[in-house]
Amino acid sequence: MRTALVILLLLSGPWSPVSASRLEHGRAERATGMSGARDRARVLLELARTLDPERPVEALAHRRTALHFAEQSKDLELVHRVLVELRQNELNAGGLDGLLKASLRALEVSQALERPAVVANDLAWLSRTYAEMGQPIRAMEESQRALLAVRDLGDSLRLAHAHLDVMERMIAAGRYREAQEQGHLADAVLVRRADVQEQARRWVLSATALLDQWKPADALPCLGKAASLLGRSGPPVLWTALWKEQARAALALGDMRGADRHLDSLEVLLTRTGDRSERLHYLDLRQQQARALGSEREALAFLDQQMKLKDSLLNAQMARQLAGLEALYQVSNKDRDNAMLRERSAMNEAIAGSAQRRSRLLLILLGLVSAVVVLFGTTLFHVRRVIGRVRHKNQLIREQGDQLQAQNLELQRQNARLARSLMAESEKDLMLREIHHRVKNDLQVVSTLVRLRALHESSDGSREALEDLERRVQAMALVHDRLYRSNDLRHIGLGEHLQELVTGVVRSFAAEQRVAVTVTCSVEAVPTTMLIPLGLLVNELVMNSLKHGFPEGRTGSIRLELEAWNGHGLRLSYQDDGVGLDTASGLCAGSFGHDLVHALSEQLEGELRVCDGQGHRVELLACWGEAPLRAVG
Repeated sequence: MRTALVILLLLSGPWSPVSASRLEHGRAERATGMSGARDRARVLLELARTLDPERPVEALAHRRTALHFAEQSKDLELVHRVLVELRQNELNAGGLDGLLKASLRALEVSQALERPAVVANDLAWLSRTYAEMGQPIRAMEESQRALLAVRDLGDSLRLAHAHLDVMERMIAAGRYREAQEQGHLADAVLVRRADVQEQARRWVLSATALLDQWKPADALPCLGKAASLLGRSGPPVLWTALWKEQARAALALGDMRGADRHLDSLEVLLTRTGDRSERLHYLDLRQQQARALGSEREALAFLDQQMKLKDSLLNAQMARQLAGLEALYQVSNKDRDNAMLRERSAMNEAIAGSAQRRSRLLLILLGLVSAVVVLFGTTLFHVRRVIGRVRHKNQLIREQGDQLQAQNLELQRQNARLARSLMAESEKDLMLREIHHRVKNDLQVVSTLVRLRALHESSDGSREALEDLERRVQAMALVHDRLYRSNDLRHIGLGEHLQELVTGVVRSFAAEQRVAVTVTCSVEAVPTTMLIPLGLLVNELVMNSLKHGFPEGRTGSIRLELEAWNGHGLRLSYQDDGVGLDTASGLCAGSFGHDLVHALSEQLEGELRVCDGQGHRVELLACWGEAPLRAVG
């Protein structure tokens, strides 16, 4: 019996020749699979390049699949090559999330490869990605990192180009003085290397910074230098920027003839290039020109064209993003199907191997029974025990396999429901942003119509009432604009919103130089249903102070504080040092301002306290709980 067991262990043990050959075969298969993943990635990359001109969505799907195989192959060179093409594909398709992921992954791979030039290029791409996503501060920071990486390369011309990239990002972030310093650093190298186009770009960027600071007279020499450097050559994008800034400068200086000449040139160029995003800026400049000439009808016509083009661009971007999501969904389905096929193949191989081992064991047992007649009874007993155990284990394995298969099917159903829920939530978010965007546009049109009516009103009282109405409409439009541009539709930056609102009202009264405004806000966010009544209330208080608290050019200050109160509420304190209610009539009982302020405080479920002494002081205590806010009657 002992001899039989020893023979059985030798034939079926883990160190048998059959097991060793199977182990070597498995290693060879894994090596072949890794090589196959590399080849598949390269083939998919070539296929995507052929599909780029006519079927970019399919090209995007192939590149995403190629990235999957490239990651499997562990070939970092191939991974980076796929990521470089994928991020350009994502940019063309408007998929900003995919663009950001590809840019970050490309930077990570280039850092692992330890190639400084490639790292600098990937940092520049990451800066461009943040600029496309509307994050100028992050874009500026990444461009500065790219500048530091280029500085270590020792290439002076590339360093000058990097300085200009940082200059452009700083202008977008409002850092004009630092931007001009970057331009000076680049200028010396560009002049020495006789890079005419980049010199012209440097002067156009300088003019843009000056125009953003309302210095059109200082911008004209910069634009003249750029034009003289370009002569009759230069890429269309540079001429587009030059003529656009020349038109801005001419409009700011009141040179309507010069502005018209530059805009005509810009229109011809845009007709040839078909750049629809730059056409938006062109239509805006045409609208400003028409308003400056007093042609309100023509200004409205240009505004209507601008809104239609903006909606068209937004719809095109949404279509590209939906196509990218569909491609990603198809790739995910293919990956899931491939994984299921691999699992089934592995399961079949395991079952076949188990059957082979069981058959071999039975043959060995039969041979032992035939050879050892003397030990027939004992051997038969042990054989039956072994067979029973094997069958019991197989039954347990089958039952566990059925349980695992049922759990796998349930997980797949849950994943499908989760995917549908995520897609529905994404579509809902896009729809809400579109609604806020359209409501903001409609309110802007209403504000423009009210302004036009006020310009044609002969009565001072009627004109003043229409101007107040326009400010109230602008206050509501500002809320929808904030919601449209906010990353979280349920909350917006309340402090920035109030600062922008109060500053806009003071600017509309041309009181920036004589009335100082201080806005302090320690509340991060409030429910969106409170934003419009709260904004209208603040708008009404500031209008009252500017109209009645600081008459005849009187100087003073306005202080607005917003802080948390009672755990689930807020306290709004408003105070000015004007003449007070003794001589002001804006919030006197029975007036429209008085009724509106009290109606808004009731809508906010708040308690309004009005104090008067040295100046005018208003305090509002409001809370939000489970009860819904009441509408203004």
